Amino acid sequence: MLGKHKMFITRIALAALLCALFIPIATAGASAAGFSLTDSVREFFGMAVVQSSSDPDPSSNPEASATPKSGRMVVVRSLRAVGSESPATVATITTDQPDYGPGEVVVITGTGWEPGETVRLTIVRDRPPVGDGDTETIILNAIADAAGNVENSEYVVLEEDIGASFALTALGLTSGRTASATFTDALIWSATRSPATVAFGVPTTFTFTGVSGGANCGGESLDSFQVVFPSGTTLTSPTATITTGTWVASVINSGLASPTVRGGLGNKVCPGESLTVTVVANIPGPAASFTFVPQAFHSDNWTTGPFAAPTGGPFGLSIVANTPPVASAVAIDDTTPTYGQLLTGSYTYFDADGDLQGTSTFRWLRNGVTQVGTALTYTVQAADIGQTLTFEVTPVALTGVSPGLAAQSSASSAVAKATLTVTASSHTVTFGAAAPTITPGYTGFISPDNAAGIDTPPICSTTYTA
Repeated sequence: MLGKHKMFITRIALAALLCALFIPIATAGASAAGFSLTDSVREFFGMAVVQSSSDPDPSSNPEASATPKSGRMVVVRSLRAVGSESPATVATITTDQPDYGPGEVVVITGTGWEPGETVRLTIVRDRPPVGDGDTETIILNAIADAAGNVENSEYVVLEEDIGASFALTALGLTSGRTASATFTDALIWSATRSPATVAFGVPTTFTFTGVSGGANCGGESLDSFQVVFPSGTTLTSPTATITTGTWVASVINSGLASPTVRGGLGNKVCPGESLTVTVVANIPGPAASFTFVPQAFHSDNWTTGPFAAPTGGPFGLSIVANTPPVASAVAIDDTTPTYGQLLTGSYTYFDADGDLQGTSTFRWLRNGVTQVGTALTYTVQAADIGQTLTFEVTPVALTGVSPGLAAQSSASSAVAKATLTVTASSHTVTFGAAAPTITPGYTGFISPDNAAGIDTPPICSTTYTA
């Protein structure tokens, strides 16, 4: 009864505070002077009001109404403590870092647990390759203090945890409350690659560069990585270089399913250093898209890993159809050639994919059939006299699909003979002397032709009168 009386006295004191406001009313439910105690005010104080002319009896029911007599308002219902109806307690669990390195302590803390209860901490460790179902479970415990807080610092990240993800679940063995969190021990690295587009059927050099992160040359540093290409890709000429030297590169499954280039092995790549792997890849068609996912390893035997994709990756690759180059406007600089003349062919090179010209090939054809030359220029031979000549070019690209189709110039006119000029020798004769012998001189021989090849040499003679 004493507790009830104390509570009643508190209520009466609060009611007296309202009474001091001297809010008059005329009748129950009516307002005086245009002013009344609104429902919102009543709700704020958590009470009901009725009319009464005398002090309430402490032993009476405080919820009962009284007949209004004096016209003065008093509180006769108990006051509700603001915020006393709080929501259910929510338990939390967290770690002091989202990611850890080998040797670091995982500090687990939580709030909202039943004071004094044991909180079971279950850590499920998933080492690389993450998601393969091969996990380990670690069980720890923590005791909640008087405020419901817990803390545990028993788990130390191991070297073999690199690349692992951890799922932490907390269970209050008394309260039944639960909470969860996650953390990782990620291998820190980033990567780039080129090119982003490649033509199928065209050998192309790919370059992948991995840059190591972490705090030192151990722990989370990069050791090596591999890149898988589309099935059927032929991989050749792999290389691997790092900032401080050259490492080993290799290819597996070339031309088969999951063809792969690997680079690394040996010492770790220290933070800030890079490992660059190159390989010549001939990707089969048809046109498609592919995603490169560089995979890092933390061992020299390609068993510890692979780890998650690097920062900057995965990388998309567009595999497109490459078109061969085209030669057009093929021509001969002189379409009325003569024996011994130097002719030059010309053409326009074009490649729709922008592939630069490589070593295009040429042919000179006699009567469009017999090949008589393979260079951009051609010296007309004696055998060509009376025959036509055609210049042909086959365009070759430096990269991409190649060669293109052969293209020819228009045929020349029939090759004409060369002009040979014969000049008689000139002499000065002394009066009375015998007449000199006149000999022919020649201009216009085409090497190796000379006067010895003339079937009937010209005869030169003269007379003079003394």
